[in-house]
Amino acid sequence: MSVIDQLKVLSEAEALEAMEALWGQLRSVDCEPPSPEWHKDELDYRDRLIDSGEANFSSWNEAKERIQKRCENG
Repeated sequence: MSVIDQLKVLSEAEALEAMEALWGQLRSVDCEPPSPEWHKDELDYRDRLIDSGEANFSSWNEAKERIQKRCENG
């Protein structure tokens, strides 16, 4: 059974523990993985929205509420 197959059968708690372990291992590596090009494209797009005055901003509480609703609605 592959590692990926093993991960698919973990409980939620086990999956979170595995994710934390993997993240810790990745953070211990000296170099950061490169960001995909689309990250730069998205940041450039958002900068243009801010510069043109078209960007919409939300408070942190509003953003958390939206995220919670998305998680509740699946």
